[in-house]
Amino acid sequence: MEQKKSTKNFGEKKEQEIGVELFLELHILDHINDSILMYDLEGNIVYANNIACKMLGYKKEELMLMNVDQITLSEPESEKKMRKKILKEKGHLYFEVTHLHKSGKEMKAELNTKIIKHNNKKYVLSVIHDVTNVKNTEKALKESEGHYHDLFENSPTLLIEADFSQVLAPFMKIVQNCSGDIREYFKKHVVRGKDLFGKIRIADCNHITRKTFGVASSSELHKKKLSFIMPATIDAVLETLEKFILKKKKLKGMEIPFCMPDGKEKVFLMYLISVSGCEKTKERVILSLLDITDRKKMEKALEAEHNLLSRTMDSTPNSIVIKDMEGRFLLANKAALELLGISSFDKIMNKTDFDIFPKKEALEYLNEDQSVIKEGRSIFRQRKICDEKFPEKERWYITNKVPLRDQSGKTIGIVTITVDITKMKKMEFQLAKEKNLLSRVVDLIPDYIYVKDKQSRFILANKACLGMLKVSSFEQLEGKTDFDILKDDQAQAKKLFEEEQNIIKTGQPLMGVETEHDYNGEKGWIIENKVPLYDISGEIEGIVGVNINITDSKKAYADLEKSKKNLLNITEILTAAIFVVDNKGVIKFSNVAAKKMFPDCAEKFVCDELKMMKNNIENREIDLFSEGRKIGVGELYIKNILWNGEQTYLLRIRDITERKIMVDELTKKTQQLISKNMELQKLDKMKDEFLSNISHEMRTPLTIIKEFASILSDGLAGKITQQQKECLGTINESVVNLTRIISNILDLSRIEAGRMELNMKVVKIGSVIDEITSYFSSIVDKKGIRLESEVVKNLPPIFADTEKLSQIFNNLIWNAIKFTPEGGLIKVSAKESNVKIEGSRGFIEVSVLDTGEGLAKENLQRIFERFEQVQRMAGARGTGLGLAITKELINMHQGRIWVESEGIGKGCVFKFIIPKL
Repeated sequence: MEQKKSTKNFGEKKEQEIGVELFLELHILDHINDSILMYDLEGNIVYANNIACKMLGYKKEELMLMNVDQITLSEPESEKKMRKKILKEKGHLYFEVTHLHKSGKEMKAELNTKIIKHNNKKYVLSVIHDVTNVKNTEKALKESEGHYHDLFENSPTLLIEADFSQVLAPFMKIVQNCSGDIREYFKKHVVRGKDLFGKIRIADCNHITRKTFGVASSSELHKKKLSFIMPATIDAVLETLEKFILKKKKLKGMEIPFCMPDGKEKVFLMYLISVSGCEKTKERVILSLLDITDRKKMEKALEAEHNLLSRTMDSTPNSIVIKDMEGRFLLANKAALELLGISSFDKIMNKTDFDIFPKKEALEYLNEDQSVIKEGRSIFRQRKICDEKFPEKERWYITNKVPLRDQSGKTIGIVTITVDITKMKKMEFQLAKEKNLLSRVVDLIPDYIYVKDKQSRFILANKACLGMLKVSSFEQLEGKTDFDILKDDQAQAKKLFEEEQNIIKTGQPLMGVETEHDYNGEKGWIIENKVPLYDISGEIEGIVGVNINITDSKKAYADLEKSKKNLLNITEILTAAIFVVDNKGVIKFSNVAAKKMFPDCAEKFVCDELKMMKNNIENREIDLFSEGRKIGVGELYIKNILWNGEQTYLLRIRDITERKIMVDELTKKTQQLISKNMELQKLDKMKDEFLSNISHEMRTPLTIIKEFASILSDGLAGKITQQQKECLGTINESVVNLTRIISNILDLSRIEAGRMELNMKVVKIGSVIDEITSYFSSIVDKKGIRLESEVVKNLPPIFADTEKLSQIFNNLIWNAIKFTPEGGLIKVSAKESNVKIEGSRGFIEVSVLDTGEGLAKENLQRIFERFEQVQRMAGARGTGLGLAITKELINMHQGRIWVESEGIGKGCVFKFIIPKL
């Protein structure tokens, strides 16, 4: 029992080793009359057909556990090696062996062997011919000439005795002179080959031969032999003869075609045996013919079937892969190879998924395959393949794995069919996208949109419809009818149901029906539109409803009517005359003021004005008359309006007589003001010219006074007393102040006239501050005031006019000296500013601090105005020009100045910023 089970399992394993496809093809050979064995290059038998099993006396399972050496009589090792070498070199070999029957009986056999390749593995296909009878015949002929004829005649094998005596000499001459293939020679020289074949004499033939060829005697066969031949027959026979003669030994197993008496072609396996006594001369030869026509037809049919299967599989766009029980690839069509990115099947033959895919993916496929084998059922699944580098190339596939079974229903492998559904998936995604887009668009529509099936059940509703029905999501509405929604108003639900069923029945839509609705106690107005919904076949499968909510429109119309009434009431109390007139001049409306203003001639006035109208909107002045005389001026306004759904004109007439009188008065006053202003400008110009001239005129005497005061003070004109020297110092100081005032007046004149020019260059602010503080040090010392400076190191330079920059510092420091008491402090500082202005590189911030009287908050802006003076200390007065000029100079440098003070008695800090380079 265990032996049978082991044998069976081993047979299954052999089937798996050689491949399901080849194994199925070999099953066909069970119906061939020849004995066939298949074994690997080590001689291990992997297949035996039924005839071979019967000939050797073994069961198929037993043979598939054996080696060919076990069924072959022992031979010299050198001869076996020689045969194996020739077989590997040529791919085929005919030879003779002695096989052993299971019973121990010896059998002579001729083997026609050929190497075949499958799944990258080589096998030997051997066709065994039992030549025991032939051998026995030879033996009988040798032992007894008396029995030769009987054996020859009664042999089941076709036997022909041929006389080659007339052929040998000319044939050998051709062979010696032929440099190439003898078969190719006779293909070119058909007549010569046919002539040589005709010289072969049929000396004798046995009964089965005569029967097969339809002749009564060997002489008749000789006469008709040319009628049986074909071009291939002559070539094959002469090639066989050449090999037989030159190799000086029996040549067996040559396939020779013949044309039979019925016109059909038959193929025979021909063996040549020298007649006893003619072994050397080869003049007389026995031809043994074995009919292999059926076998050849079977082989051809098998090949055609295999080619048809391959072409059929390659023609399908779906991927088809066949694996054995261990997951090795046995077959893959063209589509499968393209999917795997492999150029030919040879590259994956006998390989597994682990040789192609990543380990994780291959393990997944293996588990699926094992599940199919174990459970014996198919697996259907959907799979997405995506390249991370090229996400746009993602593909979708449906894979179906089914068990491959043999004729007995036993699972022998896996068939995997993969269908590319990428286009379908993209269509699904596009459809879902469009459906989602449609849903979002429908949800944005304020109208109530819904779809119902044939039973008036909701299958779609937009957001507005859900809101009207007071449900938060469509799931609460899906599959329900109006009977479920309008539980408190079943009569309304019935009415809606009957309307929809009538539409489904007749196909007639319901359009533009204005109705009052009451959903869940909330009243409103809608315009109902319902149309039939058709499927792709044109059948009605439901209805589509679009209800337009006109509740707001209704309310708005009511409000409009109310507003219109109110507007009419308002017009009655207006002082302006109001007319509403149609295109023909017929007055549709007029207020009380209009009737008073035009008691007798209203229609004539309206018609005359409409005739003069050029645009849809006009606004012009008109004369007002009463009893044929002008009584005033009016303002006429005309506009095209819609009145009760009709195109009309609105005319408004206001009496502007009093306003016109006031405008005239105002115009006169304006002209007077303009005249006065021009006089003032002329005086101001005269003032500027006067100040400029007097400043120039005063400079010369001031310079002279200053120089003479210096000469007297220095004692160059004679000795002076200390009191006189102090007086001269006062004179000198007054001259300096007066000169500075005059300079300020001149500078202000230049600035106002636009004649102030800047000589810009790169300046280091620290150097300017050092010069200024050095200049003022002696002045502040006399007043008992400390002057300090603080400049941050490595400040960026600025682009400025050095003279004007010094003037800015002079004005600020003189101002600080003027308002700082004895013992006070003046501090000049410079640093980079935190002020940021788009487009600039930044600023340098300069500050002049004093500990003087300080400023009130309300004076912080006034102090920079011209001629403005803020009394900060008794006797400390000036012209009010210094800070105004300072501000203008800083503005000309694209800077800004301001003052900070915490109040009276807290001192001041004047700060300005100037752009840095």
